[in-house]
Amino acid sequence: MENIKKDSLSNEEQQIVNKFCEGLAVPNLATVNEFRKSLKELKFKNIKFVDITKNVMPSSKKLYYGCMLSFPLVKALEFFKITPKMLTDNLISGINQYYGIKRKIGCYGIFYAEK
Repeated sequence: MENIKKDSLSNEEQQIVNKFCEGLAVPNLATVNEFRKSLKELKFKNIKFVDITKNVMPSSKKLYYGCMLSFPLVKALEFFKITPKMLTDNLISGINQYYGIKRKIGCYGIFYAEK
């Protein structure tokens, strides 16, 4: 998930986005509309957005399953102070990126703009 699709989120949807961001140490994500608006404010023209989420889904699904499978082990290793909490948070992020895409909260996309 690299952009938020919806302009407003339910509490549950916002929690998914927050868990995704925390695991990557990213403060937040812009909505597609917010990002487009920022490009306009910076005087970009011919702004186009292409949603490529369907192309990313096979990788997203593999990441999800990998995170789900390794989570119990990594959580145990964190408990014994063998791995950092940051690794556990990163796995949670990988799980939530998939939830976010499946629930159509977020998307992967490409912006094109000319200055």
